[in-house]
Amino acid sequence: MEVTLEEAATGAQRVLELQGEEGKTRRLEVKIPAGVEIGSRVRMAGLGGEGAGGGPRGDIYLVVTVLPSTTYERKGNDLYMDLAVDLPTLMLGGEASVVTPGGKRLALKIAPETANGANMRWAARACRFSATRPARRPVCSHQSPLAHEADRS
Repeated sequence: MEVTLEEAATGAQRVLELQGEEGKTRRLEVKIPAGVEIGSRVRMAGLGGEGAGGGPRGDIYLVVTVLPSTTYERKGNDLYMDLAVDLPTLMLGGEASVVTPGGKRLALKIAPETANGANMRWAARACRFSATRPARRPVCSHQSPLAHEADRS
C-alpha cells in the first residue's frame, strides 16, 4: 500500500476491495497510523481467509510504501524542507511562513544575520514518526535565491 510522506506523518485512510473465496467483493476501510515507515505492516485482524478446520479467520497484513515528497525530505524521525527566504529577512530578521505535513500554516522566526543554508527547527510539533520516541520538530533549511546571487558577485 502506497502513502505519501505527508500521509505517513499525519495518518491516512484507504478503502480496499478484496475478492472473497466465493467471488464476493468485500470493501474494507484501512486506517494507516501516523508515523508509519517504509516497510511497516498494518494488521487487519480477523479479516483474512477462513481458518483451517473451521478455525477463526486469519489476519491481513498490508506492507506500507512511503512515496517521496516534493516538499519534505525525511531523515530518520526528522523532516527537512528548503524554504525560500529573501535576503533582507535573512539579514534583518523576521518571519517566514511554513506549512506542516498536516496543512497547518506556521510562522517561523528568522533571527537577524541568519546564514543562507542554515538549519532551524520550528516551534510546533508537526508529525510523529516513532511510537517510542517523542515527535521531532521539522527542520527548515533557509535558501534564498537572492543570497545565492549575492555570493556570485
